[in-house]
Amino acid sequence: MPKNGELLYFQEKTFALDIKNSWPVLGSIVNVIVNSTLKLDCGSREKLYQMAQWPVMGECSPNEYYPIRDVVRLIHAAEYMAGDIDLALQTIKYTKPAHYGLCGLLALTSTTVLNLLRMQIQHRKLIACFGHSSTYYKNGCFIYEWFPITETYQMTYYLQRTTFLAWVGILKQLSDDKFSAIKMEFCFPEPKELTEYIRIFGENISFSHATTKMFIEPSMLDLTLNQGNAELHAMLKTLAAPILKSLSHQTTCESKMRVALSGLLPKGEGNLACVAQAIGLSKRTLQRQLKTEQTSFGFVLEEYRKEQVEYYLIETEQSILEIALLLGYSDSNSLNVAFRNWFDACPSEYRKRFLQHKTVIH
Repeated sequence: MPKNGELLYFQEKTFALDIKNSWPVLGSIVNVIVNSTLKLDCGSREKLYQMAQWPVMGECSPNEYYPIRDVVRLIHAAEYMAGDIDLALQTIKYTKPAHYGLCGLLALTSTTVLNLLRMQIQHRKLIACFGHSSTYYKNGCFIYEWFPITETYQMTYYLQRTTFLAWVGILKQLSDDKFSAIKMEFCFPEPKELTEYIRIFGENISFSHATTKMFIEPSMLDLTLNQGNAELHAMLKTLAAPILKSLSHQTTCESKMRVALSGLLPKGEGNLACVAQAIGLSKRTLQRQLKTEQTSFGFVLEEYRKEQVEYYLIETEQSILEIALLLGYSDSNSLNVAFRNWFDACPSEYRKRFLQHKTVIH
């Protein structure tokens, strides 16, 4: 602990204010860090909890959910105590798909690489929502893109490293080590020890980019995973649906805006004035509250449309015009222009590519 009552940066009241209403995270992450990775004795564990201002002074249940702000503070405190140890590399030595709960079981039962990647995007909130993810084709590559959801996550390199080390590791394991990426671009700085990162991700890796991108050869998406079970996967998705729904009941302004958009866009009323009225705020108040959540009206609207158009194209048989109208566009041409800017393809081409790679999830 610092002397003379001086607070460490993660002990300040302002630390992680941008995630105070974010998604919960499984206590098993805490368990892995405290018990397996750092291997702390009782005295050191108590010191870590004290340093992190941890709300639960005792053993962490792997089935319990904790406020994510507390978990992020504990991770920063653990990194402070660990010194030069790469906590992410140490953590994945002890984690298994089962540590990810239902999301891990969904990964184990996924039938192909693409099936698993799309599952991870759709069900990541079962673990925690650290960032925004999307998949698209560009310049002959299938790209999985991710960037931190808030400024706090931008500086929490452990979460970013662990996420990609774990999921790519699972892909390699389930594909009998056949899966590989063409290249990786990470948004976190270059780690001190690169050997293990090169072993998992390959030689073509670089760091400190604006977003994290994994470039994949399209043929890789068809790789069959060795524990795939379509019937069990469908059953697990059914179990996950009500849990995801309950996690979606958040009090953030962004979540209220998303709910409003679902009803307003099909009526062509997805503008700032209509959304603000639906939420019960003035336009200025809505914009101000979104700003405090590190986002904006335009960004939320665009992300919502991107998520929904992917869902409609891949999960339904609705026409491009029907999808355009559902998302508040006046015609299919308007959707085509926006879609090409997002995914470097028109909606019909995008749907065809996913159908060719067996991406319709029943």
